[in-house]
Amino acid sequence: MPPISVNLRKPKNAKLTIKKISKFYLTYKKGMFFAILTTIFSAIFYCLFPIILNEMIKKSVTNIDGNKYEVNQHNLLLYGILILSVCFIAIVCDFIKTLLITKITQKISWKLRNDIGDKINTTPLNYFDQNPIGETLSTVTNDLDTFSYNLTTAMTSSIYAIFFFIGTVIAMFCTSWQLSLVVLFFIPVMIICIVFITKYSQKYFKTLQQSLGKINGKIDEIYSNLNIVSAYNAFDEEYVEFKKENKKLATAFAKSTNYSGMIIPITVILRLLANAFVVITTFLLVHYNIIPLNAGVSLLPTFLIFVNMIQTPIQNISQAVPLFQGAFASSERIFDFIETKNEEEDKGQDFVFDPLNDTIEFKNVSFSYSKDKPVLSNLSFKLQSGQKCAIVGPTGSGKTTIVNLLMRFYEINEGQILINNVPINKINKASLRNLFSMVLQDTWLFNDTIFNNIAYNLKNPSQEQIVNAAKIANVDHFIQSMPKGYSTIISDETAISSGEKQLITIARAVLQNNPIIILDEATSNVDTRLELLIQEALDKLMKQRTSIIIAHRLSTIKNADTILVIKDGKLIEQGTHEQLLAQKGFYEEMYNSQFYEDL
Repeated sequence: MPPISVNLRKPKNAKLTIKKISKFYLTYKKGMFFAILTTIFSAIFYCLFPIILNEMIKKSVTNIDGNKYEVNQHNLLLYGILILSVCFIAIVCDFIKTLLITKITQKISWKLRNDIGDKINTTPLNYFDQNPIGETLSTVTNDLDTFSYNLTTAMTSSIYAIFFFIGTVIAMFCTSWQLSLVVLFFIPVMIICIVFITKYSQKYFKTLQQSLGKINGKIDEIYSNLNIVSAYNAFDEEYVEFKKENKKLATAFAKSTNYSGMIIPITVILRLLANAFVVITTFLLVHYNIIPLNAGVSLLPTFLIFVNMIQTPIQNISQAVPLFQGAFASSERIFDFIETKNEEEDKGQDFVFDPLNDTIEFKNVSFSYSKDKPVLSNLSFKLQSGQKCAIVGPTGSGKTTIVNLLMRFYEINEGQILINNVPINKINKASLRNLFSMVLQDTWLFNDTIFNNIAYNLKNPSQEQIVNAAKIANVDHFIQSMPKGYSTIISDETAISSGEKQLITIARAVLQNNPIIILDEATSNVDTRLELLIQEALDKLMKQRTSIIIAHRLSTIKNADTILVIKDGKLIEQGTHEQLLAQKGFYEEMYNSQFYEDL
């Protein structure tokens, strides 16, 4: 029975996937050659065991007179040592084979991980717009682990099983062709039973995985939103849904376990029947003087061992099939990701921004994430160096898209974006993005020290620089109050509020000291005390810098030098706060609406 964690998806194009995987293995021809060679030797030496046992009984037990037999202890000892030697060599060969295949598969996994790492850095952002992030994460983590584990297990067991089966059949016919035919009669029956049961139980394992995913998602959903469930008294409804899915899971688990569990008793029954027929046939061969009694005595235990031996590779291959399927399905998704189209080659030049004289200009810019849904249409505006510009508008109007295009996360469809009259597609992305520091609504801190979070992507900043940046961001006092100060590790267990995290990201932006600041409602979702500290820190950060503020609360951008009002991807109004209110247009409606909501 395959474990629940086995990936039971089938590959869409197994032949093409096998061809791609084979190319990886062919780069390790020498290792694969020795792996197959040691597998052959392992199978040969294992198959020699019953043959030597047969010879040991024939040579060690001698008929003296009639029904009297004598045991030759010298031969018995020699053959016993030979059997132990053969078994030891077989185990060593088996170990070397497993070691080689595991090492090669891990090297391939290592190569794929490197390819994925390189691919992530060159994958255009629109790929992640069109494909769920969860799917991509699953590909680069779960699929890679599934590929590595499943393929290693399946390869080691199936290669060994094939040679072991062939070796066992040859060894049986070399010993007795009559008894070999008896044993082989049960093999197709056993294969048919295993294939039928595996195929029938497979659909229940798929249902099991689907139900398991749904029930885990339901549990995560309930616990993540426990306060909402409590507020709406929805425990009964959620429990009904949980019970329904839990019943499906229990049913699928019972059926999959019951059907797959039939494999073992059926194969045991067939093996016992094969043993019984071997015993009966041996007695018949001796009774009709086809073989002497001495040969019958040696053949009987030999073929009872052969019956057990030949069953093992059949079971191994039947268990390897779903593992291969899972490995191919996972590798197919990995190759699909690796083979996606890369970003266009960045041929831009380096650029140095003059914070006193340079301008930012959008000239007739049009853009859409997909062909049938335009986001920005013929957008034009110009910002002078050092200006504080706010961008406002309804949700989905294109505010964030303006920033994404400015930083070349996406390439525009029409028009031009210029910095100091230089089109940004003529500036290389690294040089362009070094002009910007960003403070977003959702703080992004990683599991590391506060020092390293502030110093993110800077080489060897001094303690003094870090502390000065933290002081400007109004967060030094808070950090100093932590037990380990700047060496405090930020994690889920660290008692840091969202506002304090925001101050740390502002300190990071201060340390970067870039000439253009982008803010995405950095004071939202914090308490009043911290909001004042954050606003004060942002004012320091924006001083003598060009600032672009994506604003949701209009009360925070009254002091902006210019406000762009975006609606349906178009610039419909532009001016200062007072000028826009005087126009009594869309901005005034938005402002008054928010004003009355705040009351």
